Amino acid sequence: GIGGRVRRSTCDFGATDQNPDDAAFTCNNKLIGAYRFMDTYDALRGLDPGEFASARDSHGSGTHTASVAAGADFSSGPGGVAPRAHLIAYRVAGGPEGSAYYSDIAAAIEQAIFDGVDVLAYSLGGGSDRFGEVPSLALLEAYDRGIFIAAPAGNAGPESDTVSHREPWVTVAAASTRSSGASNSRGTGSVSVQLGGALGLVASFVPSTSLGEIPSTGGARIAGFSSRGGPDQALGISKPDISAPGVEIMGAGLPSTSGSGDGSHLGTGTAASAAHVAGAAAVLKYLHPSWDPGQIHSALLTSAPSNGVYQTVGQTLAGPFDTGSGGLDLGRAASVSVTMGAAASQFTRYEDSLWYANLPSLYLPAMPGRIVVQRRVENTYHESRKWVLSTHGPSDVSVAVPNQLRIQANSTELFEIIVDARDVPQGEVRQATIDFQEDDGLILHMPITLIRQQPPVSLDTTCSQALMPPQVSTTCQITVTNTSARDATIFVTDPLPERLAGIPGSVSGATMEGGLLTFEGTLAGAVPPLRLAGDPSLYGYGPQAEVGLEPAPCPDDSDEGGFILSGLDFVNQDTHYDEAIWSDNGTLELGTSSGTATSGANSALPNSA
Repeated sequence: GIGGRVRRSTCDFGATDQNPDDAAFTCNNKLIGAYRFMDTYDALRGLDPGEFASARDSHGSGTHTASVAAGADFSSGPGGVAPRAHLIAYRVAGGPEGSAYYSDIAAAIEQAIFDGVDVLAYSLGGGSDRFGEVPSLALLEAYDRGIFIAAPAGNAGPESDTVSHREPWVTVAAASTRSSGASNSRGTGSVSVQLGGALGLVASFVPSTSLGEIPSTGGARIAGFSSRGGPDQALGISKPDISAPGVEIMGAGLPSTSGSGDGSHLGTGTAASAAHVAGAAAVLKYLHPSWDPGQIHSALLTSAPSNGVYQTVGQTLAGPFDTGSGGLDLGRAASVSVTMGAAASQFTRYEDSLWYANLPSLYLPAMPGRIVVQRRVENTYHESRKWVLSTHGPSDVSVAVPNQLRIQANSTELFEIIVDARDVPQGEVRQATIDFQEDDGLILHMPITLIRQQPPVSLDTTCSQALMPPQVSTTCQITVTNTSARDATIFVTDPLPERLAGIPGSVSGATMEGGLLTFEGTLAGAVPPLRLAGDPSLYGYGPQAEVGLEPAPCPDDSDEGGFILSGLDFVNQDTHYDEAIWSDNGTLELGTSSGTATSGANSALPNSA
């Protein structure tokens, strides 16, 4: 148990006082542990009739996902993706919908850290407020302790920006169908683990998902229910990360819910997809014991083919907002020898600008025109390797990378990625790809997604003399402007051009070290340039009749109503407006996208703010 305060069984079965069918069971070499962390749930809600008061699964979803990830079938071969992995179950949810409390979830995650697990199949939703939800922070701690986490994207698709789990330390799985050539035969299998009188974890009859047999993604389709990402993801990382089979996946079920007579169950949902990813991560951890969760994440994503998963209907390929980097391919992932991996400290450092974190993808939610980022790659092979780099993308996006990387065995290399999208119209989305071709022919890829927007902070550089003969100096000035009404924390880096050196003591307002100019600080918000002028005077109001307007009645829905004013022509904070909303709360909302939620208790005027 946690801190020894509550004695907690590590193999919690046999609470027959609550349910006589909850027979005792002794954990074995497959199911090596089973906990129940529901103290808060018991205190605030309590169990429904017929539910188990132990770690035994009352719902069936946990049994199904566990079997897909690591189920074993000893009579007819492997069942789940990692059939020889040890399994520990942590039950935190109850009720028909699988409800859980944050404190129970966090306690279970902490126990998993104490237990030294390698992979967590986290079959719960949440994660939209990654630094504001207790389970998300517990998962960050688990990641920092070396645990890979797979979580479902959610089942709220196909609408845009519905994806759950926007934590960068979690690998988020979208759901796809199996490839067109994948088998779904049930086969003949025996029960691998029988929990007393009820089957709590049985054989996973998943021939298409056993080790080395996860189907290729050719011909697969993204499931209509699978939650999507979208351009409203504003913090610099796009989810989902990867897609995996999640439609009618054969696995283990409870006898009361499976309906098959043999304990098997066809399950559908992104939890099954996440179980595939968790099992694949367990296999990679076995093959590469020294890999941290960031490297496993990198291997899974860079090896995932991006050209084999289609939209739910039609012949259009699914995009990064649908499938992330592409479809899971464990065989390719096992062959990867170059990885990127972000430490937990990077996620907190770059909380609002995660495009700087060392992730195997690049997402730019407010692309200003041109940006330079860096990635550090590691050669995990036992000898020197070379990778040839190439880029692919639309004609109005330029991506520049080195032609090749040659890295010594077990060493790292830092390289720059320069993305230029100045020709992309404002508000439009573009996607590009960086390919890494290894010596043995394996091609890995890193997706780039950008939304062309002018961010609230702009940069401008001028030099007194741009072309110079030798031994002549020039003075350059970088101007950083915050055009928003709010303070902005900024971090600026500017490397000196080649063959130029900085004059010591000449830098003002920043620091320079090793040819790199840096500045970090806060810029105050801009003073809005919009002002009242003319007649009537600056302060005060007059009747509408004085300017030839008839009085207007309140809108029908005056709680949220207002009038749209057209025919305007002005610029405010670098944005042009020709319409505005005069709201019933007495405020002027620029444009026609209402949502400022201004208070009905108006401020006293005059007011300098």
